[in-house]
Amino acid sequence: MFNALIETSGEHRKELDALRAAVQRIERHLHQHHHIARLMRRDGCTADGRRLVVQCKRFAP
Repeated sequence: MFNALIETSGEHRKELDALRAAVQRIERHLHQHHHIARLMRRDGCTADGRRLVVQCKRFAP
Protein backbone atom coordinates (compact mmCIF):
# COMPACT_ATOMS: atom_id res chain seq x y z
CA MET A 1 0.00 0.00 0.00
CA PHE A 2 2.84 2.38 0.87
CA ASN A 3 4.48 1.69 -2.49
CA ALA A 4 1.21 2.46 -4.29
CA LEU A 5 0.94 5.76 -2.42
CA ILE A 6 4.47 6.70 -3.49
CA GLU A 7 3.75 5.79 -7.12
CA THR A 8 0.68 8.06 -7.24
CA SER A 9 2.21 10.98 -5.35
CA GLY A 10 4.42 13.11 -7.54
CA GLU A 11 4.60 16.17 -5.30
CA HIS A 12 5.94 14.46 -2.15
CA ARG A 13 7.69 11.51 -3.74
CA LYS A 14 11.16 12.27 -2.34
CA GLU A 15 9.83 12.63 1.20
CA LEU A 16 7.80 9.43 0.92
CA ASP A 17 10.81 7.55 -0.50
CA ALA A 18 12.89 8.73 2.47
CA LEU A 19 10.11 7.71 4.87
CA ARG A 20 9.87 4.25 3.28
CA ALA A 21 13.64 3.79 3.63
CA ALA A 22 13.48 4.84 7.30
CA VAL A 23 10.63 2.40 7.98
CA GLN A 24 12.58 -0.41 6.31
CA ARG A 25 15.65 0.36 8.46
CA ILE A 26 13.50 0.28 11.61
CA GLU A 27 11.91 -3.02 10.57
CA ARG A 28 15.35 -4.58 10.03
CA HIS A 29 16.52 -3.27 13.39
CA LEU A 30 13.48 -4.68 15.21
CA HIS A 31 13.88 -8.02 13.45
CA GLN A 32 17.51 -8.23 14.62
CA HIS A 33 16.46 -7.48 18.22
CA HIS A 34 13.78 -10.17 18.08
CA HIS A 35 16.33 -12.66 16.72
CA ILE A 36 18.82 -11.91 19.52
CA ALA A 37 16.07 -12.23 22.17
CA ARG A 38 15.08 -15.63 20.73
CA LEU A 39 18.69 -16.82 20.89
CA MET A 40 19.01 -15.67 24.49
CA ARG A 41 15.80 -17.46 25.53
CA ARG A 42 16.92 -20.58 23.65
CA ASP A 43 20.19 -20.58 25.59
CA GLY A 44 18.42 -20.26 28.96
CA CYS A 45 18.83 -16.54 29.59
CA THR A 46 15.79 -15.08 31.39
CA ALA A 47 15.16 -11.54 32.54
CA ASP A 48 13.67 -12.54 35.96
CA GLY A 49 13.13 -8.87 36.84
CA ARG A 50 16.69 -7.78 36.19
CA ARG A 51 17.88 -5.61 33.33
CA LEU A 52 20.01 -7.43 30.78
CA VAL A 53 22.61 -5.73 28.66
CA VAL A 54 23.74 -7.51 25.53
CA GLN A 55 26.44 -6.42 23.15
CA CYS A 56 26.32 -7.92 19.67
CA LYS A 57 29.20 -7.65 17.28
CA ARG A 58 29.25 -8.39 13.60
CA PHE A 59 32.57 -9.38 12.10
CA ALA A 60 31.43 -10.92 8.83
CA PRO A 61 29.60 -9.14 6.01
